[in-house]
Amino acid sequence: MTKKRLFVAIACICVMSLSLFSLVACKKPADVEGNGQETEIEVPNSGFEIVEDKAPVPTATLKYSLSNDGDYAILMNIGENTSLSDIVIADTYAGKPVAEIAEDAFADRKSLASVKILGNNLQTIGAGAFRNCEALKTINIPGSVININDAAFRSCFSLESISLPENLSFLGNSVFHRCEKLQEIKLPQAITTVSEQLFWGCTALKSVTFAADTTIIDKEAFRKCEALETITLPDKLEQINEKAFMNCNKLKAITIPNNVEELGLESFRECEKLETLTFVKEDSKLTTIGIKAFMGCKGLKTVNNMPNTLTTIDDYAFANTEKLANITLNQGLSRIGKYAFHNSGLTEITITSGVEIIDDFAFDSCKNLKDVHFPLTIKYIGEGAFRSSGVLPEAAEGQPEILKGRQINFTYVGTKAAFEQLLADGKIITSYHWGDVESVIKVKCTGSGGAGEVIMKFGQNN
Repeated sequence: MTKKRLFVAIACICVMSLSLFSLVACKKPADVEGNGQETEIEVPNSGFEIVEDKAPVPTATLKYSLSNDGDYAILMNIGENTSLSDIVIADTYAGKPVAEIAEDAFADRKSLASVKILGNNLQTIGAGAFRNCEALKTINIPGSVININDAAFRSCFSLESISLPENLSFLGNSVFHRCEKLQEIKLPQAITTVSEQLFWGCTALKSVTFAADTTIIDKEAFRKCEALETITLPDKLEQINEKAFMNCNKLKAITIPNNVEELGLESFRECEKLETLTFVKEDSKLTTIGIKAFMGCKGLKTVNNMPNTLTTIDDYAFANTEKLANITLNQGLSRIGKYAFHNSGLTEITITSGVEIIDDFAFDSCKNLKDVHFPLTIKYIGEGAFRSSGVLPEAAEGQPEILKGRQINFTYVGTKAAFEQLLADGKIITSYHWGDVESVIKVKCTGSGGAGEVIMKFGQNN
């Protein structure tokens, strides 16, 4: 036998021996030959990895610094590794608690997807700290956090949910501005002001839970929350400010609590699906429905319980409410502003006793408006207040343009004799401003025992 063949034979014998040993070693202990008792066999673990749960390790590249007084540490930025997608923020640095994430610390980090904050030392998340982190999907906010400053999570387009700690006492402006996947939020009890643009453009937001003591919903707080269908405003609410719910296109109904004093400029403008507006009338403090407050609410059909404290329906307040066929104005109202009901669907309107001013173009282009009932408290009816409405017949073909719609029909609830006496005594408005042409007011008196019509003609200088 040659040396080469001898070597191959020895190798084969060694392999077979190792295989036999492996088979014996893998037998159950009871199968091993012996005195019938089970024998422990140690099975080699080479080639196997034992996996143990490990605590998250802070990301090594994050940069920290100590505060000026050295009492705490501040997380400054992401460091040199700007492509990180997942980070873990330490609880301590140099033996000091990490109590703050600096302003703009992670701003514009497009790849950042998840953030884990260790421990309960963090107190402040700085302004713009995670601004424009477009991929950020998850982050935990420790219970120790008390301040989240302006625009902290602005334009975090992928952020789907976030749990705010109950100890949170400050939530700055625009914190969740354009968090387009955020679906629900619960505001802690200490957050009594919903700050400016807090949820502006949160187009997936469907559910909002307010703190019971909330008093202010600030400018544009919920503007363009296009998925918001229902919302319950807190009873203690006092202010609904400018454009607070503008463009909430799916909002179907809203109830205004009795502590609200004014509905701000454009506060519910272009809530196109809004059908029902209800005021809590008992003990109401409402004085003003602001300029363009419900302008463009094309689906608005019902307005309930206008409180008697309301004195002003301001300019354009209900303009372009095409489905609003009826509205009961409150006692105590004194002014109906310019274009207040322009292009609304009103068919009839009773101007309540106490109204002194129907301002310019107040009911302009109300095509379906046929009947107007007005009180003797009116002191001024503005230019074009009923222009192009149903109470002003259009001019016949060929009639000069300047004469179009210069006759207006009113109803006075009282006898003709009483009305004529008021006219004689100078207690009835004596001019209706149409510019350079003569005005005609046709008053139909409906009182029993003296019904009839009174025609009043007024020229430019009357």
